[in-house]
Amino acid sequence: MARPHSTSFATLPGDKAMQILDSTPAVSMSGINWRDAIDTVGTDGFSDATVRSLNRWAGVEHYAAFGLDDENVTLLSAGSVHGGRTAHDMGSLYTLPGYCGRDPTIHLAKRASGDGDVVMLRVDPARLDDEQLREQIYLSRDVCDRVFICGRRSGHWYGLSMIRTRQRGSFSVDDLGCIRAMADTWLSLIAKHDRLVGDARAPEPGATLLGSVSAIEIRLRELMPSLTPRETQVCARILRGMSTPGIAIDLTLQEDSVATYRKRAYRRLTIGTRFELIQRFLGASQLLTHH
Repeated sequence: MARPHSTSFATLPGDKAMQILDSTPAVSMSGINWRDAIDTVGTDGFSDATVRSLNRWAGVEHYAAFGLDDENVTLLSAGSVHGGRTAHDMGSLYTLPGYCGRDPTIHLAKRASGDGDVVMLRVDPARLDDEQLREQIYLSRDVCDRVFICGRRSGHWYGLSMIRTRQRGSFSVDDLGCIRAMADTWLSLIAKHDRLVGDARAPEPGATLLGSVSAIEIRLRELMPSLTPRETQVCARILRGMSTPGIAIDLTLQEDSVATYRKRAYRRLTIGTRFELIQRFLGASQLLTHH
């Protein structure tokens, strides 16, 4: 198989570490079985099924799936083939503005994608210009190769980051061909998983006017004192537009626990949806301000 053609862009910092693989030949995936991944979409088992499949077909050791709308990067799912929280920890750290905001990968992929077509980008972590990004996200975890696919589904941008460590070595040409062949399907599965388990990232009315999470928590304690401390934390993050997986990572909870705290809080407040929570919060804020 011929080595994939790559095109480099030189207008963003760190570009020497990146290649757009714009004509990577897809290998035949006629025998592929998507059943595990399809059956677990929208459940806690999706991350395990995804990393097993990616490892089986392309030797992926760690993966993280992101929502990429606007300037927000949201961790939707992550997994490591040997278990543990390596992928989750890397993904949640990456979503912090101090890291993802300094990484040109997403901007480069979106620019190359144009109207949202799937783009496949390869990153050599050792050649990244940004020392903090290079050392704390990648080299401290022995990462030697990263492939990132990006595209738009149902009006939202999604990305899938796949990683290999030095122990396993870089992705081969055949590995890249497998990733290319699977790219469209994986982005569609990630988009469906996001719709089932998290809030759409398009904020509902007033959501962007609420302030920081800490400011919302302080306000909630004043406006809704019946909520427990943990319910207050969860509601603050719901108001800020965070998805269930994002809240779980931020508070070091299981996703089921986040759902339980949300249900308890909504029951106390006699509401049933996030939109009602926003309405209640904004309405109570206005009453408090007027008094």
